[in-house]
Amino acid sequence: MGDLSFVTNWLMFTAILGLAALGGMFSERSGIVNIALEGKMLMAACITALVGGVSGSPIVGLCAGLASAVLLSLGHWALTQFYQLDHIVSGMGINLFAYGATNFIALTFIRPEVANQFLPIP
Repeated sequence: MGDLSFVTNWLMFTAILGLAALGGMFSERSGIVNIALEGKMLMAACITALVGGVSGSPIVGLCAGLASAVLLSLGHWALTQFYQLDHIVSGMGINLFAYGATNFIALTFIRPEVANQFLPIP
């Protein structure tokens, strides 16, 4: 029984990473180096969980998560194509923004009692 759960978990996680790698491949073929895929996935997962939990609807949460990833993609496009910023720098900035924003969202909205340990109120 343990082997079956290992195989199903392995297939589930490889599908997620495989889809991200496929998106990176298509992006690379079009001429855009997109290393911000992890940040987009992180932000979409966080927003999906937050909105889905607050609204009670997984469909609304999924739409909000997709919208957040699309907004980050539009930001990456604007930084690289409109402002002529380097693709690697823009991707790293988006990854750092997503990491910080999801940490802030988790500490502020999902688990506020944990945030009080780190941010003492005078």
